[in-house]
Amino acid sequence: KGIILSPTRELCIQIHNQLSLLISNSEMNSASIYGGDSFEKQKKKLLKGVDVIVGTPGRVFDHISQGNI
Repeated sequence: KGIILSPTRELCIQIHNQLSLLISNSEMNSASIYGGDSFEKQKKKLLKGVDVIVGTPGRVFDHISQGNI
């Protein structure tokens, strides 16, 4: 399990896209979490369980504060 922090949402999306390609043939899954995307959608994904989170610091902090991470 791991968290990759990205300073911007654009970079977060790019990192998540590349990570998705790298883990596509494995049983690992990932989630990207950043501001401007649905908090509830992200929450549902996180509560199902993910192996790697790629996110911006603010949104990661928000999810930690809510107990989703």
